[in-house]
Amino acid sequence: MNIVTTRPTIVLMFSGGLDSTACLYLLLTREEYQKYDIHVHHIILKNEENRYKAESIAVSNVLEYFHSRDYRLFSYSESVFEYPSFNGSFMWDSDIYNLVAGSFAGTNPNIVVAIGRTKTDTEHNSSQLSSRIQSSYAIFDLFTNDNLRYSQLKKTLSPKFYPVYDYTKKQIWNLLPSDLRILTWSCRTPKYIGDMPTKCERCIACRTLESG
Repeated sequence: MNIVTTRPTIVLMFSGGLDSTACLYLLLTREEYQKYDIHVHHIILKNEENRYKAESIAVSNVLEYFHSRDYRLFSYSESVFEYPSFNGSFMWDSDIYNLVAGSFAGTNPNIVVAIGRTKTDTEHNSSQLSSRIQSSYAIFDLFTNDNLRYSQLKKTLSPKFYPVYDYTKKQIWNLLPSDLRILTWSCRTPKYIGDMPTKCERCIACRTLESG
């Protein structure tokens, strides 16, 4: 797929979860983003958590929601990462999406990247986890350290930004239309009954949403 961008474009890293769905909702409805084209990119993460099937269902349902209603148009693409675990350890999601996002923003000066990171994420992260996430950000920076070209283009957004950074999970839940938020998927270790996923109610994503 060759995606041609001649205008400033926001690429949203989209999982089908509550946070990235809220990002898409804001990008499509807020005035400050109207001068940007919107492109949605989903990474199909195949690892031992086995949540990619549940996420794919959510992605399909959420995108259909926006396409079937009176929202502005956006484009879509996806990539697949399939990788093993060694002694129960596997690549971090943030390593992968920073790799892909960095490649987008670093190779095309028209592109900035949006990621769904929230106020709740920041408050709940331990110092050790925060340090590990910062290491992931360094992957993105490897592609986008030529900041001069962004200032020359007079962009109002940095190469990577977080549309829901000032929102808690509860605020995001209340922000989204009720028929949209129920289409999202955030559980990291779903169980399956046939092809239908069910939430584990134990992973950090489930517990965070439960506590708000």
